[in-house]
Amino acid sequence: MQPVNKCDSRVPACTDGCNKPFRLTEIRGMGLTRRLDEHGDHPALIFPDRTPITYRDLARRVTSLAAEFGPEKKLVAVAAEPTEHAVISYLAALHGKHVVALIPPCNASALDDFVADYSPEIICRRVDARWCCRAEAGESNGALHPDLAVLLGTSGSTGKSRYVRLSAAAIEANAAAIVSYLELDHRDRAALILPFHYSYGLSVLNSHLEAGASTYFPKHGASHTDFAQEIREASCTNVSGVPYSFEMMDHAGFRRHDLPTLRFMTVAGGRMQQALAETFRRHLADKSARFFMMYGQTEATARIAYVLPTSSRAIWAASALPSRAANSGWLMKTAGQSKKMASRANSSTEVPML
Repeated sequence: MQPVNKCDSRVPACTDGCNKPFRLTEIRGMGLTRRLDEHGDHPALIFPDRTPITYRDLARRVTSLAAEFGPEKKLVAVAAEPTEHAVISYLAALHGKHVVALIPPCNASALDDFVADYSPEIICRRVDARWCCRAEAGESNGALHPDLAVLLGTSGSTGKSRYVRLSAAAIEANAAAIVSYLELDHRDRAALILPFHYSYGLSVLNSHLEAGASTYFPKHGASHTDFAQEIREASCTNVSGVPYSFEMMDHAGFRRHDLPTLRFMTVAGGRMQQALAETFRRHLADKSARFFMMYGQTEATARIAYVLPTSSRAIWAASALPSRAANSGWLMKTAGQSKKMASRANSSTEVPML
């Protein structure tokens, strides 16, 4: 077979080492990516002022790039910018059953450190304003575990980021669980304001792909006064954010806007002020929408637990969701039931961890 160019066909060709060929091969990917073409011409990825990328087109481009990556399991580093090229590179690595590390795109040292420490065989990033997946010279760091699929960095507050190892089974189980409890289907459209190198943001993307739903990438952030109007015009059905996202939205007047398609919002990633949480819960309830407070860890593929929007105010008041849940069992009461949830941070996590 003829070698193919690794650079995205929709951007100018790369130079200086970006033309080292991979060879085409038959690839059978993981479930999340194998099912993409089942959703046909329904929009998968939507960017402002662009024609939406349909599931059919996404499946074609993912399969093509996965074939270029080759059959041997490789370590692929992706600068996880909020663009179609980065998302397709991530999905192509999953589809080819490679290991994909999602690196913060605005931190050049993070990618440099990862390359120096782990020697990925393929690096996907923007080079001179062109998106390129380039094969790196040099020897591999050794055999990759057959179950390993995704590496997500921690905050690196004590130095370089450390990477949590996640299996394809964990990724898929987490996405399916979120689809179930949020009742996602093809009619949903997320406004993705979280980076997808962050486990919470990645879970939003994965769950919507699993459901055959759409993901919209807004041009305005949560702090912008036009954010609410933008997601109204985009017919978004949900927004997920960290507590600070909701503080910014509230400051920008988010609740003053009528958003007829919005059916739920979710928050995780830290303790949310009780008053603000109650404000958003009541606001959404008045609009026949729901507000989910969640708790998660990267080690558990993001979501571990959530508080039902119908829970009483007393339960909400007690639901800061434990700040020290790691390495212990804890009880959370919801709707009159007690459920024991377990997390094992900073150690191997059993999968699927739900």
